[in-house]
Order: sequence, then structure tokens, then C-alpha cells
Amino acid sequence: MTPLDTACAPANTVEAPDDVDNVLPTAADWLDAGESVVLVTLVGIDGSSPRPLGAQMAVTGSGQACGFISNGCLEREIIDRAHRVLARGENECVRYGKGSPYIDIVLPCGSGLDLYFDQSMDPALIRQARDRLQQRQPVAIETDLDRGHSRLTTVGGSSPSDVSRSDGRTFVRHYPPALRLLLCGEGPALRACARLAHTSGFEVQVHTPEAASLAALARDGLPVIRMRHRGDPVELKTDAWTAAVVLFHDHDGEPELLARLLDSPVFYIGAQGSQRTHASRVEALRLAGFDDRDIVRIHGPMGLIPRSKNPTTLAVSTLAEVLHHAQQRGYPC
Repeated sequence: MTPLDTACAPANTVEAPDDVDNVLPTAADWLDAGESVVLVTLVGIDGSSPRPLGAQMAVTGSGQACGFISNGCLEREIIDRAHRVLARGENECVRYGKGSPYIDIVLPCGSGLDLYFDQSMDPALIRQARDRLQQRQPVAIETDLDRGHSRLTTVGGSSPSDVSRSDGRTFVRHYPPALRLLLCGEGPALRACARLAHTSGFEVQVHTPEAASLAALARDGLPVIRMRHRGDPVELKTDAWTAAVVLFHDHDGEPELLARLLDSPVFYIGAQGSQRTHASRVEALRLAGFDDRDIVRIHGPMGLIPRSKNPTTLAVSTLAEVLHHAQQRGYPC
């Protein structure tokens, strides 16, 4: 596919990758720059598919594109057809693969994929959706596939489990806010988790009392807030799309922090330390009035790789567990 044009980032800034599961922010930015945009959506799957229902691409009249719908089988064709749709000024629903009239375009999976090319979606709607997502509000767009009319629709609750759906004539595409990783701690493991999460597309929020981590993460261009001490009651930004990870070697002050996280809507809480350390924190939380139904939310020792000692391994292990729990709740991972 045509690569997305990007400006050069400052030398000391870690640049996050494009969000392939949500092309709306990029589409809105292109519209702001005066581009014409076609939004291409996977609205039907007959068989299997490398991408889920609702997978999208955004294509501009000048040839830029973001997102992907197949593993390279269709992207070039999608960009070319999007330009033809723009030229005609009419939306189009196209079947590729099984049952398609385009027999020269072969899908190795043997499935049939229905793609909706939308060149008429109101730019104001796309910008409104982007702005809501930036405010960490979930968004859903309902599209009448026959008439080509789209509107923002109500999102039920604040659960990541809302999924895209179609009845053949109407398609509803859900957009949850970006996954956020709330990190509280210190040391190399904290820094490794923050950097890996950022480059993996998470929104990252770091709290640390450690001068070395403050300086290192600030140099990387990551948002970091100074804690006066481990139990400092700093403002923690939490919601249903936030995972919280506590990474302290010394665990004094940790029960107060964990208590605040247990009272929040975060979908995952992980805490560094051995099984003995976790048993001690569990006892402290019981004494503070929490029962086992609350405490079981805390993963300790955290991560999918047992007894991780290397900071990078611990970061990979922890983020893998976070993504596993996000996926179990229906988040598109």
C-alpha cells in the first residue's frame, strides 16, 4: 500500500505507530488539510478473514492511505478503486474473493470479503468522532449501506466489549478509545514498560518519584509526573480502557496506591514482586477492608512469562498479559 507521509519527529522523541484499528483521527487530519477522503470498511465476511469485521482503510485523492484490510492481497486494489469512487462521486459496495466477479483478484484464504467504499461521509462527523475519541469517549458510527448516510449513534455503557455489526443493510462500527497504560513505579522496568507501550500504540501515563526515570522518560518525549513518595495521592487518570501497572521494588506505600486502583474502573491491575510479596500486599489490603472479590483483580506476580528478571522481558511479559485481558473483554487487539 502507499506509505503514509509523516513529518520528521524531533531527534529525542519516540514516535508512536499509526493505529491500524482506528483510521478516523488520520482521516480527520487529512480532511483538515483539504484532502478528499474515502473511508473503506470491511462490512461482510464469507469464511475467514485476517482482519475483523469493521476493519478500515482511509484513502485520499492524492494517494495517501492508512489502515489495512487484508495482509497485502487487496490493499493496492483498494487504493485504486477508492480513487475511481472519488472520481464518480458515488459510494460502492464490492465483493472480493469467493463469489466476486473480479476473478483476477485472488484471496489465498478462499473467503469472500465485502468492502464498502464511502466517499460521502460528512467531514464534520469524522471530526466530531475524532474529537470524542481524543476526550476518551467511545464512538459508534451507523451507516445505511443503501443510502450512504452515516450518523453518530449511542454507545451502550463504557465497556470495550461493543463490537461492529451488520444486518446487511445497516453497518455499525464501534471505536473505543485507545488503550491506556497507567504506570506507577521506578527503575529500568518502569522505563522499559513505558517505552514499549508507547511504541505499541498505547496512551501512556507515568508517575514516578525517581529522578532518573523522570529525566530519561522526559528526554524520550513521554508524559511523566513526579510523585513525592510511593503512596503520593497524585491524580490518576482511569477509565474502562486503562490498565494499571505498579512497579516498585520497595513496597511501602503500595497498599494505598493499590486501594485507589481497586476503587477505579481500570480493567487490569498488575503489581511487581514475588509470590511472597503478593501475599503480604493481599494481607495489607484485607486489613484495609477489601475482600477477595476485589483483591483478585490484582495480578501478582504479573506477566505471562514467569519469574522475568530482565526489564525488557518483564515489559513484554506484562504488556502481553494486559493485551490478553483487553482482548478477553472484546477490545480489538
